[in-house]
Amino acid sequence: MWRLNGTVLLASFVNGNSALFSSRIYIVNPSGNAGNVTIRVFTLPIAGGANAQVGADLALGSLGAGAGLNIRLAEDVLTPLGISLPYTTDGGNLIVEVTIEATGVIGNAQVFQLDLSSFGIYPLQAL
Repeated sequence: MWRLNGTVLLASFVNGNSALFSSRIYIVNPSGNAGNVTIRVFTLPIAGGANAQVGADLALGSLGAGAGLNIRLAEDVLTPLGISLPYTTDGGNLIVEVTIEATGVIGNAQVFQLDLSSFGIYPLQAL
């Protein structure tokens, strides 16, 4: 039976409308082991409906032991997935799942306007 030897974190709201907003996901690996990072992006419908994966799984490389990573949604995730920017479907709202092949990884996400007015920063949910 397969079991994850790592951490899965969920950013429950980010925004891909890069004409108005920027979104960042910050993760930190306090463990003594490096781990590969994989991203999956899902729609966040405004008025109901089912979530669907946007694009394919995206490998971001390795997160070193004791290291951190600043993931820019538009530049590091949506563009490599071939998703046209600005992403405006459902107001640009998306969910991002981050899988790290290391245990105990923690993180935060942030959405802010281009003039640096922030919607706030919130902890990623560990699944």
